[in-house]
Amino acid sequence: MNNTKSNFSITPEAKVGYLLDKFPQLEEVLIEMAPEFKKLRNPVLRKTIAKVASLQQIAQLGNVPLAEMINKLRSEAGIQDEISDVEDKSIESTDPPDWFDKSRVVKTFDARPMLEAGEQ
Repeated sequence: MNNTKSNFSITPEAKVGYLLDKFPQLEEVLIEMAPEFKKLRNPVLRKTIAKVASLQQIAQLGNVPLAEMINKLRSEAGIQDEISDVEDKSIESTDPPDWFDKSRVVKTFDARPMLEAGEQ
């Protein structure tokens, strides 16, 4: 493994975008694990969501066991360390963050149908 990749650790907190920047071949591995991850091919989502979404978050989204995902990604990246169990820190909350002000929302748009159709 070369030195530029050796400083990166594939952990539940790792950001998907950074992971795929370091290991582009892992995109196909993620897509094989959950078809929902095909959306990572969308350049807009790749530059936005993938930069902030962690492996833990997408494992939940794709309904993939987190330890299984981490171990598969590590194996495909040539990293020998395996994990046996990962604490599942729930990331879902029904409460909006303190900074959110609903009165400032002037328009909403549900992009899910477009993304599901492969549109950008």
